[in-house]
Amino acid sequence: MLLYNSQHARPQALVAANVTLPQGTSGLQRVSATLWVDDRPRARSTWSGGGWPGSGPARIALGYDAQGEATALKRLSWR
Repeated sequence: MLLYNSQHARPQALVAANVTLPQGTSGLQRVSATLWVDDRPRARSTWSGGGWPGSGPARIALGYDAQGEATALKRLSWR
């Protein structure tokens, strides 16, 4: 059986990370993250500071349209 769906035609990458804020961080209004692929920004998201945990890691994820990406990424980073 051959399976095909629209995800094969237009890939949507989902990149997740565990983020821990520096100890003593308080009074956050918001937390923002930008996903960079091969030195170009690909996705950005912002979360309310009130919903951020006071200690320990929080799991975040950003999705982006990966249709134009090569199969071998050279560099992936968060800023």
